[in-house]
Amino acid sequence: MTTKKNLMIVVLATFCLTTSMFAIRSYAGWPYDPWSDINDDGKMRVDDVLDVASRFGTDGDPTRNVNVTNWPKSSDVPIWWDHYLADGATATSPVQHSDGYSRLHILIRVTGLGAAETVDFTVYGHLYNATHTAYYMIDVYAHTFTYTNYYSSISIDVPSESFHFYFNAATGTICNVYLSYYLTWS
Repeated sequence: MTTKKNLMIVVLATFCLTTSMFAIRSYAGWPYDPWSDINDDGKMRVDDVLDVASRFGTDGDPTRNVNVTNWPKSSDVPIWWDHYLADGATATSPVQHSDGYSRLHILIRVTGLGAAETVDFTVYGHLYNATHTAYYMIDVYAHTFTYTNYYSSISIDVPSESFHFYFNAATGTICNVYLSYYLTWS
């Protein structure tokens, strides 16, 4: 038999629960969380809460499958193709940007070198000031090409958010340079 006291407790508990549910639902400080939306319909509903409540106390692997679809696209970037360097000449590439990537892969070939001729190659990273209005060049990779060492495939960590390439032909050197690069994220 239901007493008035028990009935009053049930009514009061129902009122408190309903009031708190409306207060929680109307609280604007909690943003939508797609990881809590169990059925992925874009709305937080009772179905999502019931699904979580039905699994209360279970154990398992906490990882979720995630498909990343916005990976940066890597493609070969040609800088110099048959670029002529002679007698102490230099070549500086335009500034290259590496946003979103972690590895820099460079392919280089120098043709036409004689026995005593050399070409120095350098990759410069850019160390920016706080306002991004100026930078210092930092030598992050250097290599010397000779008659017997005339090509190279280089893989290094991306030196900075931007970088550039530099060739310097020694006095008396006449050659042609080829350089392309690509960036990867792992």
